[in-house]
Amino acid sequence: MIAFDHIHKRYGSTVAIHDLSLTVEPGETLALVGPNGAGKTTLIRMLLGLVRPSAGSARVGGHDVQRDGIAARSQIGYLPQRAVLYANLTVGENLGFLGQLRGVASARVADTIALLRLGELANRPVRELSGGTLQRLGLAQALLADPPVLVLDEPTISLDPLSVATFKTLLRQLRAAGKTVLLSSHILGDVQELADRVAILDHGRLIALDSVGGLARRCALPERIRVDLGAVDGGEATLARKAGAASAALQGSTLEITVAREHKLAVMRALLNSGAAVTDIQGQPPTLEDIFTQLISAEA
Repeated sequence: MIAFDHIHKRYGSTVAIHDLSLTVEPGETLALVGPNGAGKTTLIRMLLGLVRPSAGSARVGGHDVQRDGIAARSQIGYLPQRAVLYANLTVGENLGFLGQLRGVASARVADTIALLRLGELANRPVRELSGGTLQRLGLAQALLADPPVLVLDEPTISLDPLSVATFKTLLRQLRAAGKTVLLSSHILGDVQELADRVAILDHGRLIALDSVGGLARRCALPERIRVDLGAVDGGEATLARKAGAASAALQGSTLEITVAREHKLAVMRALLNSGAAVTDIQGQPPTLEDIFTQLISAEA
């Protein structure tokens, strides 16, 4: 649905994007992550036709963004970090005006208001809305013409926890409805929850592209395991280390273990076969933050 083909962008002597190629499949949620200056914003701007690439191309739904820009942009609903809204107009007036500009039927405007649960606020001026509601209204703008592709730039960065939870629920619903989503975010916990695949950028280069699980296997990061014990004899940590754990320590009646994936079963078997009073086992696979830190550090 989205394709970047050997795209390159240079500003004078500065290379913002270097020979980058990737695709976002129909119905997929792909996240762009990277440190400040990695090239995420430049890549999005080239996709939207706001910045012309120095080389290569971007396509949306088969339409080249530069050669067939109107057709390409008609496929996209865009939510910037701060939605562009008319503060003195109501929620309904904002969406109604945009609907007229885009030739959207009034019934579609009403459906979008209902989808984003903005009905009770339809007559309220935008200037009176909370940050979370403004973001919902921004997403309503992006969805108004029912585009197959959504491009979301830091959609949760300024939201409170309740608004973040509401926004995530909406994105999951859109994903289930088959929308293709390109998401840029610094909030790696949100990315881990929402994205099918993650593209990690650094200094304009694509350094990794995979699911979170695939990236974790590539990095070979250890897992953290909490083992709750009904009784402690003091030898559980030593036993776990002998069975292959990288580290093991007792914290009260909980054994905290760090272990490589290939040794995890051996450590668990050793504890259970020893007669240790195990009451519960909780595993925590490597987080996207762990993965991101290792990959970016390796590039430094």
